[in-house]
Amino acid sequence: MSNITLENVSRAFGSNVVVDGVNLNISPGEFVTLLGPSGCGKTTTLRMVAGLERNSGGTIKIGDAVVSDASQKIFVPPERRSLGMVFQSYAIWPHMTVFENVAYPLKVRRMPERDIRTKVDKALRLVEMERFAERPAPALSGGQQQRIAIARALVFEPKVLLLDEPMSNLDSRLRTQMGDDFRELQQRLKITTLYVTHDQAEAMSLSDRVAVMSGGEILQISAPSEIYHRPANRQVAEFFGSPNLLKAMVVGSSKRPDGLFNVRVRGSGWQGSCTGERDVAPFSEITVMIRSENFRCEAGLAVETGDVIHLSGTVKESVFRGPTRSLAIANGEQCIRVEAPSMTNPAVGSEITLFAKSEGAWVLDS
Repeated sequence: MSNITLENVSRAFGSNVVVDGVNLNISPGEFVTLLGPSGCGKTTTLRMVAGLERNSGGTIKIGDAVVSDASQKIFVPPERRSLGMVFQSYAIWPHMTVFENVAYPLKVRRMPERDIRTKVDKALRLVEMERFAERPAPALSGGQQQRIAIARALVFEPKVLLLDEPMSNLDSRLRTQMGDDFRELQQRLKITTLYVTHDQAEAMSLSDRVAVMSGGEILQISAPSEIYHRPANRQVAEFFGSPNLLKAMVVGSSKRPDGLFNVRVRGSGWQGSCTGERDVAPFSEITVMIRSENFRCEAGLAVETGDVIHLSGTVKESVFRGPTRSLAIANGEQCIRVEAPSMTNPAVGSEITLFAKSEGAWVLDS
């Protein structure tokens, strides 16, 4: 296992800066995902770690070794960085069998045939593909090809594993299954992993930490639950679904035992308490984020005391989605989006009251 360190890493193509001063440290055995929309710089960052792109500025280390330093003109080629990589296309050679595909990295390293057989058999067992060793590669399904690509990346026991959108070609059911299988394998092997995806659910379920990127920069890097429930800013919040962003005025605040702040607020037609990272002065104008699934619904006009946000409105839309029901609630000039249990079925036009615990309402900015 090795750590990966990026210090002020940049990549520019002429005047176009694709990656701008990225700092990132991945601990040995950690699984970190670069998450963001197309063009945000996540794949370019991965390719610089792999040595497939040269960084224009900054330093990249794998373990204690500097593999790229723009100022010192140090650049270690990909084949000497001791890393495995899985591409979006899998890059499975159709003229080879499964065994030959996995063995290829060992053959180019001129490893003895007996050792190749041992290591390939071990790698195929890891991904539960040993019985397909002699099958022609074109006869594999998409999920099987992905397993072979992972086995080939692991067969020479690399220090780190890099994956660039490896499950984007799979259907949603298989993507979930393969994601769970890969996460279990990664934790068992304890291999340091840098993963790239634009799929929020994939990043949340696989990662120890997620780095949200935009415009070539990392906006926030935290544990998945922290990123989702306590985003650093509006841009990170809006990358995950369509949260309700409510304007409010601060009435007062108090520090909690966990170091966060309980912030009492009043908005247009609603009031209550939310959670913030910093103390906020009374009468400050802030934005409160409440995710649609964090509301509880009560028919008619209801009142509840305690550290909750409560607001009332009229049901404007109700859409059944199987496990949930999507509601649109008109509260004055604002529209509140709610994901309620599917058995919740208020009539369109009826009055409804929404409640959200203070832990489910987050202060975004002031």
